[in-house]
Amino acid sequence: MAPAPFVYISGYPGVGKLTVAKELSKLLPNAKIVDAHTIIDPAANLHERHTTEYASLRNHIVSHFTPEVLQAVDTRIQRRGMLDSIATSQSIKDVTMIFTDIQPATDWGIATVSEFLQAAKTRDSLFISIILECTAEDNCYRLMTDGRGKNKLKDQEYLLELRECQPLYRFRIDEELVLNTTNMAAYHAARKIVDFMRTVVPKEESDQVFGDLI
Repeated sequence: MAPAPFVYISGYPGVGKLTVAKELSKLLPNAKIVDAHTIIDPAANLHERHTTEYASLRNHIVSHFTPEVLQAVDTRIQRRGMLDSIATSQSIKDVTMIFTDIQPATDWGIATVSEFLQAAKTRDSLFISIILECTAEDNCYRLMTDGRGKNKLKDQEYLLELRECQPLYRFRIDEELVLNTTNMAAYHAARKIVDFMRTVVPKEESDQVFGDLI
């Protein structure tokens, strides 16, 4: 059985990355979400607590920090640990990994997305890029919705500055979908992503990735 794909969902803050990812995970029979804001216990987000893989990743994270600085953790170290664990884990090899992230087309952003690509290559997984877009007006409205987490950006002026000055990184690969979600419900966005995935996932892997999904 081939390893399941990586689905990398990017977009500006408030565009609905996590909301769409949750809808996508409901459609796919075997998927896990790794949200960009998962910083409290990424080990539990990936692995069952009783597994050796959970213990290994948790020890990797804790070994880099004292309790006093755990809240100010270096997310790059955590991300690398998570990706290494995903890439080498046998227990989640058949799980479609859905990542949500935002990386600009800068040296820093390129270095970061390369870590995701390397993890996919190590696991021998198909890498699928999804870029979510919407109008600035819709983006600002979504930014202020009640459902957004308390630690997420809610500064509309800063959002508009990001949109103006920091273009998102694009992989420019055949397995990339740029999806405009203006006035589109998250479920319908997720369905469009599934439709696109069907065009790039090898036919012999379709049953594994999509199951009985129509």
